[in-house]
Amino acid sequence: MFRRYLGGLLASALIAGAPALAVAQDQDEDEGLSFEADALFVFQGETDLQNKSGKFSANRAFASVGAEMPLGERASVEFEAGFGGTDYDFSGVSGFALANELGWVRQNEISLRFSFSASDRLEFFLEPGMSLNGESGADSGDSTTTEILGGFTWQFSPRLIIGPGVGFFDNLEGDDDIVPILLVDWQINDSLSLSTARGLAASRGPGLALNWQANEVWRFGFQGRFEDVQFRLDKNHGTASGGVAEEAYTPLVATASWQPNERMEVMGFAGLATGGEFTLFDSNGKELSKRTYDDATLFGLVATLRF
Repeated sequence: MFRRYLGGLLASALIAGAPALAVAQDQDEDEGLSFEADALFVFQGETDLQNKSGKFSANRAFASVGAEMPLGERASVEFEAGFGGTDYDFSGVSGFALANELGWVRQNEISLRFSFSASDRLEFFLEPGMSLNGESGADSGDSTTTEILGGFTWQFSPRLIIGPGVGFFDNLEGDDDIVPILLVDWQINDSLSLSTARGLAASRGPGLALNWQANEVWRFGFQGRFEDVQFRLDKNHGTASGGVAEEAYTPLVATASWQPNERMEVMGFAGLATGGEFTLFDSNGKELSKRTYDDATLFGLVATLRF
């Protein structure tokens, strides 16, 4: 029902921020209001910046709560609010303004999602949202962006749902994006599935999740996606003060999920953050510098409660 940190499709047609596939078709009006809460912890090990010009590590935490309410037999509305961020730890870095006193970066968001099933196979969706990404000392107004996504999904068979759409995104550095969306939910057989999903908080990027349902309780998989997050800087970064930093990387992880009942699920994952890069912009949106970083170990935990 709600979005996940890891998952999605490794294809250029997919984009950041694609919503989870609609599952509200022919929803029973008597089901009433339902809720979900998620908590995420990610630990990214220390790694070298390009040419061994310093090191950094990161710890990420995020929590979200959401509610879904049916609007008749064929429509529903969902609300989600998420709060968290990333704690960066740089050491031995010189000549890179981003590393100056960079610590906790807030990543908060709220969103609505409206779904309407025109038939047993066709469902339309519209999802506006707002995100706040910035250091604790950065201006909240300058750290806020909006987005809106819309499209439809078509159920080709009981095992396959595909749908196109489009997303309109603000960017903190000034350029806005209009990006096509492709949603996929393919139950390959009784135990194997392939699907798209979303990223963490205001993260934007395509990805893919391949899962194997070993039994009623355990599920194992492999997930990869492209993560792309921008955040507003405070006044402690020299020529980049009040500017924007962008981190882009590709996490590739193996997953193991334990779901003892319908209301509870815990997923652990471990792998690598590859292709990492920081880009720094000044307060006018002009690119100042870039720094790549080496592959880093990545592991974490996601806990979900439904009620």
